[in-house]
Amino acid sequence: MTSSAPSATGAGKSVRTCIARVALFALAAAAVTGLVRLVGADEVAEVLGRCAFVVPLVLVCEGARIAVELRATRALYGALGVRIPLGALVRSHLVGYAMTTALPAGRTVAEAYVAATLSRFSTPAKAASVAAVSHTIALAANALVGAVCFLATCALTGMSALTIAIGIHTTMVGLAAIGLTLVSRSRWALSVAERAARSLAPGPRAEALLVTLEATRDACRVHEGLPGAPLALHVVARALQALGIGLLLGAASESRGPATLLRGLVGQAVHLVGSSAGDLVPFQLGATDGGFALAAPSLGVSRADAVGVALLLHAAHLVWTAVGALVPLLRTTEGRPDEGAGVPNRAVSDPGRGFSP
Repeated sequence: MTSSAPSATGAGKSVRTCIARVALFALAAAAVTGLVRLVGADEVAEVLGRCAFVVPLVLVCEGARIAVELRATRALYGALGVRIPLGALVRSHLVGYAMTTALPAGRTVAEAYVAATLSRFSTPAKAASVAAVSHTIALAANALVGAVCFLATCALTGMSALTIAIGIHTTMVGLAAIGLTLVSRSRWALSVAERAARSLAPGPRAEALLVTLEATRDACRVHEGLPGAPLALHVVARALQALGIGLLLGAASESRGPATLLRGLVGQAVHLVGSSAGDLVPFQLGATDGGFALAAPSLGVSRADAVGVALLLHAAHLVWTAVGALVPLLRTTEGRPDEGAGVPNRAVSDPGRGFSP
């Protein structure tokens, strides 16, 4: 009777969380529906038909983004002397992409999932360090691309509300990247975690957790600052996203040439700000759509064009999300973690095993 109480409490919490997410998604979907009606459903439908031929190219850009970020993860593990099987990397990143787009605060959840999935080929400490460094690099890449988008937006619209918004976003993300870099490598953060662990989980569990945390910090220190190659790959990933947005905007405005590239950067600015504002909403539904509608004059398109572009971008994300959601249903043929991974089995069974560079 007693043992079933925590289980019942956990199940009730899961149900409430699920209901909240569904309700939030329903509200966002209703907001998008209202926005489409406001700008004109017929006009939006015409834009969808006119720009549909670009969607396969946007899908290619999104697929290339996944591949580039996968390569960055492989490089981070390689710096720690760990070789991850390609199949495991592909599966974890496809599922991670689905989590990033479909779940609230999806990027953080996805990094945790990828680390948990790949830790069986390494150690929990190394996997956690790669997750921390990868998240930091993603933030830094967003800041670098955001800075370029800020300049493009400033050139196209002057010191507009969109320019100020992307400037604030870029500054905050850059500061977050610097802060996470310092915290993941500092003795002070480790001492705070030590006090928290001893108060929340006293005894052997706390000791094992502290050993893992210290090993994670040591593994993070192997990556001095921000690793150049993985950072460059994440910048390329964001550039591919900007290219996809630029292709959609170019098809909507029927323009070509340098103006399309500039609009793509401004569109990426809108997407970055909208995604951050709607980070807790599945698919950032409503936030990015509203952002594109508000920024339509800056993008050189009508509001119906802007909403149509946002919907087609959602469609491209939905396709890859569906692929990622189907991946866990596929059978895997990999052997034990030590077959081809270059690490012994005790890396999996000993969560407190440290790291030796």
